[in-house]
Amino acid sequence: MTNTTFARRAALRSAVFSGILDCSACSQAVRTFTGHTDEVTSVAFSPDGRQALSGSEDTTIKLWDVATGAEVRTFTGHTSWVYSVAFSPDGKNALSGSFDETMKLWDVATGAEVRTFTGHSGPVWSVAFSPNGRQALSGSFDETMKLWDVAAGAEVRAFAGHTEPVTSVAFSPGGARALSGSVDGTIRRWDAATGKKIKTFTAQDDPVWSVCFSPDGKWVLSDGDYATVKLWDAAAGRVLRIFSGHSAAVHSAAFSPDAARILSGSFDKTVKLWNITR
Repeated sequence: MTNTTFARRAALRSAVFSGILDCSACSQAVRTFTGHTDEVTSVAFSPDGRQALSGSEDTTIKLWDVATGAEVRTFTGHTSWVYSVAFSPDGKNALSGSFDETMKLWDVATGAEVRTFTGHSGPVWSVAFSPNGRQALSGSFDETMKLWDVAAGAEVRAFAGHTEPVTSVAFSPGGARALSGSVDGTIRRWDAATGKKIKTFTAQDDPVWSVCFSPDGKWVLSDGDYATVKLWDAAAGRVLRIFSGHSAAVHSAAFSPDAARILSGSFDKTVKLWNITR
């Protein structure tokens, strides 16, 4: 991790953002999930939308009942901060990426660790399953994104080109393309099958912390230095809504399977659930 990245994270930890943006289009949180003892860095809905995962700098992953807000179980095994969590398409497994430089595969029903993926030379900031669940992506502070065979636990290929840590990775809805977001302020689109870079998008001067597509690929969620989540029209590139309510930086956001709701995880140690008005 670079000194610049450490400085940015330190600034984000202590900042409380209020009155920075015009929130005339902001929404109110439906529910707050509490239980982590340190900052929440990643959140994800189960495929059926009934459960949610959250990863935290307390080194744990928690499984939640979305309807009640109750904690179902805690997954332990990482030796440092958990930066990213993801459900498999069938909801039976989960992935997590950690500062301990590993990615882990979990059995959701039991909480048991299935296997550990090693190969990055820096913390693993972001993880994602392919739409068929057979492959996974990981983004790391070593400035690379890696493609993995989930069943074998083997690395398929590495995607290189970013000049700062890779903080966000995602498959397109069809799985043919991959996205990577980085502290270098760019988003790169790749051919998942060949590893070829298709295009580089200059996102902003600030680091790109999290990017994801809606299930139909029409919308994009992004978050960064401010305590908000932005909903974008993917085709037009314009902001449709701003979700505000956290008291510190938001580093992860996710759509529900029906794209009707959003989860967000923040350095304020909470997870928030939001409704989207189409």
